[in-house]
Amino acid sequence: MLSAADAERGGGRTSAWRIFGLFVVVGFIVSMNSERAYWFYSPSWFGSRFGETAGVAVFYGFAVAGALWALGKIPFRGIHQLVLAGAVFAWTVEGVIVYVLHEGGLFDPFFPAMFAGWHGLLSFVGFFYLVRRWLLERRLRRLAFVASGYGVVWGLWAIASWLPDSDQALEAGALGLPVRSSPESFVALAALLVLAVAGGHLVLDRIWPATWRPGRRSGVVILGLTGLYAAASFFFIPWAPLRWAALIAIPVAGLLWTTRGDAGPNLYETLSGSISGRDLWVLVPAAAVSSAIYAIGWIVDPSDATLEVIQLSHVLTQVATGGAAMVWALRRSRRQQHVATTVLRSP
Repeated sequence: MLSAADAERGGGRTSAWRIFGLFVVVGFIVSMNSERAYWFYSPSWFGSRFGETAGVAVFYGFAVAGALWALGKIPFRGIHQLVLAGAVFAWTVEGVIVYVLHEGGLFDPFFPAMFAGWHGLLSFVGFFYLVRRWLLERRLRRLAFVASGYGVVWGLWAIASWLPDSDQALEAGALGLPVRSSPESFVALAALLVLAVAGGHLVLDRIWPATWRPGRRSGVVILGLTGLYAAASFFFIPWAPLRWAALIAIPVAGLLWTTRGDAGPNLYETLSGSISGRDLWVLVPAAAVSSAIYAIGWIVDPSDATLEVIQLSHVLTQVATGGAAMVWALRRSRRQQHVATTVLRSP
């Protein structure tokens, strides 16, 4: 897929297969939140339906490739770049792989902000970047605390999926599965999900391309494949290509603003190093807390009105945090460009 010459940058040789592995493994990690934590709650995703889980990881690897390429191409300036790259990933997933991004119409701001929050912040920035960074820095208490907070969010979201007209309930019904998974079933799924994320990060650690400086060829390949897939996907929505391109141009512009100034290490050089497998226990609170909240919900059996409030609050929080994070990241990138330009112009 990528030529050896294209994968070789920065004083070391990074094989094309390693880069392909990077895409797929990161795709697998982020899909644990984007897909497995979203849909109906059954451990079958890691049993009889594991083939579907693996296939989703490959598709997510395709969707995440452009964001990972961009982060290797530019010097690392801060987490705001991950927010912007996460939006590229989010809008590729929901605007190219599927069409949900366009269901709100040509000028809808709701879905872009929501997906920037769900896929971009939680999956890309959280599950991928922050987990690896904090494991490398051994900020274990912080990671355990954040994992507990995620458990609260996920547990409440899972309870809200009991609404008869929720996406999860409709999907489970179509497959002949119970709308309300038992607490035992949820515990099994939560444990498997945490194990999957932990295992994904162990594999990612082994294949981490610390010397990768992407070249143009890989960018052309990724852009070409995305274009081909998009052409097929957009066949029934004539205005979708223009809308998707306009949306993607926003975070891309923000990333380009951060290239001004002195060159420095990219993301892969910044996050080089090895994590300890023994430290991965800090992810356990995500499973423990979410399972406890799910079990409490099972006992309390809240009304549909309460579930609607929980679901709406989650959706609105995604929209607000996704939109606010994008504005913050763009402003910070613009400020960095201004400072770098001023320095370059000074005598």
